[in-house]
Amino acid sequence: MRCAECGLVRADPRAEVPGFDRAGEGCAGDKIAEAPQTRLNARERLGLVRRVTGLESGRLLDVGCYAGFFLEVFRDAGWDAVGLEPQAAPADYATRELGLHVVRGAVEDARFDPASFDLVTFNHCLEHADDPALAIERCRDWLAPGGHLFVETPDFRNPWLGLLGSRWRQFIADHYTFFDPDTLHDLLLRRGFRIVHLSRAAKAFSLNLLADRVGRYYFKPAGRALSAVFGGLGVGSKTIRLDPRDLMVAVAVKEE
Repeated sequence: MRCAECGLVRADPRAEVPGFDRAGEGCAGDKIAEAPQTRLNARERLGLVRRVTGLESGRLLDVGCYAGFFLEVFRDAGWDAVGLEPQAAPADYATRELGLHVVRGAVEDARFDPASFDLVTFNHCLEHADDPALAIERCRDWLAPGGHLFVETPDFRNPWLGLLGSRWRQFIADHYTFFDPDTLHDLLLRRGFRIVHLSRAAKAFSLNLLADRVGRYYFKPAGRALSAVFGGLGVGSKTIRLDPRDLMVAVAVKEE
């Protein structure tokens, strides 16, 4: 559903998410398998944050950190890094396997001291929030004066939507809100932020993940065929980097 006043797109009604359980029994296997690619993406985002904000380190809150690979890269680069994750299994993995500081809970319910972070990141998380506006407001309170917000999220204004319609890969059950550059800008501006960087986002991923997504979202036989070819050649774990043209990244500064 698209709001006739502001243009924001929301899933209405929301779909049930198969197997989603905040108590969770385990992390998603494909996300664990993609750890090298996730770390590569995180290092690129870290470089972007450094270029745009001038920050080399500081206190970071990564909202929706899942198993912690993005958070880990910032910690290893010298940041005092804290993760926030509602699901038990990935939060436990990040704490136990990676030695990260992760707080269990949703952003709408979390409690942190005011002005206690220099950077808050939503890395493919804001589209999952029950109330994105409230999530941004809470994080603004937690940011120090002049602190920065990083958001990476699907871009609803993309060439694939017209071609694929309901088969667009970002139409998954737990994506509740779909932003484009204008609606993201409006959301942040109304909550006291000024965008200082907005661009498309490229991503690194494995050939195995490519085959999986082709089969899952578009054509199952093609996905199986690609998986067989990549497996036969022994290149399934090989990393490729592409701009899928349906992701955007924004960096904004908190204004007084």
